[in-house]
Amino acid sequence: MKPNKTNEQLMQQDEIYELVATQLSDTLTADESRRLNEWIEASEANREEYNRLVKVWNSTPDVSELSQYDSKKAFAQFVNRIQTSGEKPTVVEPAVEQPKTKSTVKHRYVISFMRYAAVVAVLVCACSYLFYNIGQRNMEQAFAMIKVEAPQGSTTKMTLPDGTEVWLNAGSRMEYSQGFGVRDRRVKLSGEGYFEVHHNTAMPFIVNSSSLNVQVLGTKFDFRDYPTDESAMVSLDEGSVAVGLRSSHDGDYQYRLSPDQRAVLEKGSGNLRIENRTTTDRLWTDGTIMLNGRRLADICIDLERSYGVKICIENRTLAQTRFYGVFHRKDQNLDHVLGTLAATGHIRYVISGNVVRIYK
Repeated sequence: MKPNKTNEQLMQQDEIYELVATQLSDTLTADESRRLNEWIEASEANREEYNRLVKVWNSTPDVSELSQYDSKKAFAQFVNRIQTSGEKPTVVEPAVEQPKTKSTVKHRYVISFMRYAAVVAVLVCACSYLFYNIGQRNMEQAFAMIKVEAPQGSTTKMTLPDGTEVWLNAGSRMEYSQGFGVRDRRVKLSGEGYFEVHHNTAMPFIVNSSSLNVQVLGTKFDFRDYPTDESAMVSLDEGSVAVGLRSSHDGDYQYRLSPDQRAVLEKGSGNLRIENRTTTDRLWTDGTIMLNGRRLADICIDLERSYGVKICIENRTLAQTRFYGVFHRKDQNLDHVLGTLAATGHIRYVISGNVVRIYK
């Protein structure tokens, strides 16, 4: 029967376990490394025992990963693995005991405390950063898109969370995220909208349509881009806006408008021109219909949206005829508008329900 090990031998064996575990966790100090190497080189039995401990460490599930976050728990799991591995530990020859002074013991405790504190600090920072970014991303992904529409025959006015006021013309739609103003101020427009943008130097206001991008800080402008129209237009009343083609890179704005200028994009050719204007394009927000020398084909598109009807022009040449005039949708119905155009002698018309036929 083998004699029991002395308390001194057990203490030395526990110390060897700790040194091996610390070495395999990549946190061994120079002094501890020297002492461990001296013990390994002291005898063949020590070398065999060291190899066995390394084998036990590597076979312990997750102990390598665990050691990166909780050294004490990793060491406890390592020792438990040794005790339950079913192998009898090799008799460990005592290492040459180095005299310990109060200063060396204190130094060892300080080093261990700093080691654990560093690990905890890194973990706290990493977890905080990770949780913040995951939370931010989940919050943004959870934001639903808000859609606002102005049906045919009516206009809609609304105020965005940042204080920006928007008027939508008939047959228009605007979308923006519930997170509007969190990381950006971006809206998507289909149709026509007039914007009085609340000033925010740190966060530009961006409007995207299928053809154009507009970026502003704080200003008043009209943006028209109906999917069925042959052209798209941005018209500026106050401030300054940057305009770019939708096909260009995000953030690439090739043109800048000054007050009383507008950018007109011909969708077919892709040509964009900057021109001066003499009247504001926002009159529609008050229900005003401006003909202003426009083609009958374009006028009828506006009348369809304003009055919720379908208009058919039976003559192509007639569709190119230009008309002038100002009407107010609230005060003048469709029959009155068409009657005024017919009074010029250029057109005749028939209204049947919500369908209008215009002919020569």
